[in-house]
Amino acid sequence: MLTQTDLDNIDKRTEKTIKKAISDNYFPTKDDFRESMSTLQITMDKVYGIVKKIDEEQTVVSHTVQNHENRITKLETTLA
Repeated sequence: MLTQTDLDNIDKRTEKTIKKAISDNYFPTKDDFRESMSTLQITMDKVYGIVKKIDEEQTVVSHTVQNHENRITKLETTLA
């Protein structure tokens, strides 16, 4: 559990960080933000495409394995 001293230290560090960010003009402009978001969206689209492809492959492989399992079970029952 956080003590009052811990909370005070957090407040001081947060205030210091915010003041530094303001003085360094760290905050992005609207254009910078839009450009970053555009890059992020392009990257996320690529990642989504890869994940979708892997999911589709997994579905096909899973179905194939299930089909093999059924056939093996049937053969084992017949031979037993």
